[in-house]
This record gives sequence, structure tokens and C-alpha cells, in this order.
Amino acid sequence: MSQTFEASLSGDPAEAISPDELNEALGEVLGSLGLESFPIDPDAVGDLGVSGSVTISGEWNGAVQMELTDTSQKGTAAAMFMLDPEILSDEEIVDAVGELVNMVGGGIKGMLPEPSRLSLPTVVQGHDLHLSFPGMAPILRYGRASETGPITVTVWAESSDS
Repeated sequence: MSQTFEASLSGDPAEAISPDELNEALGEVLGSLGLESFPIDPDAVGDLGVSGSVTISGEWNGAVQMELTDTSQKGTAAAMFMLDPEILSDEEIVDAVGELVNMVGGGIKGMLPEPSRLSLPTVVQGHDLHLSFPGMAPILRYGRASETGPITVTVWAESSDS
């Protein structure tokens, strides 16, 4: 399930990507970790404890933000590193979230017009986070869940309304 937002965009990413393709991209990334997943309503997700993001700049400018619950960040990191979730360090969890948002961001970047560049990932841990990207507005939000828990992704785009 996905949620779209109204925003005045500079550039039209809708011509390059669709909500279904974005949701499928997250599913493929989770599948590469051996995690089966399914679409969920991103607004039905409870307390999100970590946020990772990358920015995309070039012909189209925007950002990809990924949020995970405490359970999903540990479980996804455990799948990535093939370790028991209870022995993971905070650093390993942050590394896994950064790599996960980098993989999804890279997939989205590949759907956009060239030239485009992907930033290094930023990961922030904490509860009740409200991350914003100055000069950008959210255009799409979607979610997936696996046995490790839910993950939401918000795509932001440069906006003249911000």
C-alpha cells in the first residue's frame, strides 16, 4: 500500500517511477536478505525508532527516507549480517540501516533521468523523530513488513511550495 502526496515539483518523477515500482524495489531488497515481505499501510506502523536517508541530486532532486521499528531494525540487521539479533552492536544496526537505505535509494536513482548522484546515507536513532528536508516535500510514502517487522519509505522531491 502506498500513499501519495500533492506537491509542486521541479521535474516530474511520476514519468520515471511509479508507486508500485518503488514498493517492489523495497521488496526485492528485503528478498535479497532472505526476508519475505508484503505491502502494508505505512500509517498503520507504530513507533519508529530509526530513520535512514539518502539524497539524490542531478536532473531530479529529492531524498529517500526509510524508517524502521526497534524490532525491524534489529531483525533486518541480523538478516544482513547473518547473526543473532541479540548479539548485534548498535554500530552494526546503524551500518545495516545505512546500507538498506542506500540499496533502496540506489534502486530509485536507477529509475530516474540521468545525470544523478546518490549521497552517503545518514542514520538517526531515536523515537518521535520528525525528519525534514528543506526545500523538499514528500511525494510518496509506502511500507512493507516481513517477519522482522515493518519498514516505511518516504520519497521527497524538490518543491516550490516548501
